[in-house]
Amino acid sequence: MSCLNRQSLPIALRGISSAASDVYKWQMMHFALASSTPEAKATIGELHAIQLTFTQVPKEGGRLIRLADPQGGQVELGAVHMDAERVMAAQIEAESLADGTYTVNWRGAGDDGHFITGEYTFTLQAVVADR
Repeated sequence: MSCLNRQSLPIALRGISSAASDVYKWQMMHFALASSTPEAKATIGELHAIQLTFTQVPKEGGRLIRLADPQGGQVELGAVHMDAERVMAAQIEAESLADGTYTVNWRGAGDDGHFITGEYTFTLQAVVADR
């Protein structure tokens, strides 16, 4: 016996839609990471910059991006800057990067002034051309 019938299905769908809308509104009201390049857990062939898009414009004075190599050492990055209204970025200054799993650490503050931190990993696996 199903707990949903034809009459209750539209009500259930409205509830799901309303919950999704509430999550979106909460994210826009609170400072959070919305997306990143490279993406979390992605495997990429090359890396030139880290780009982080937030739900609000990160306040000056609290913007930070750090990149740790597979051994935990810090990768040299250029100055953190704003590429667009909500996009914080830093260029990779290192000449070459070894294959492996890298960790991005970030910090920012939104409209309420509270600092939020986070981290994610991605894997760099250089593509070697066939000879």
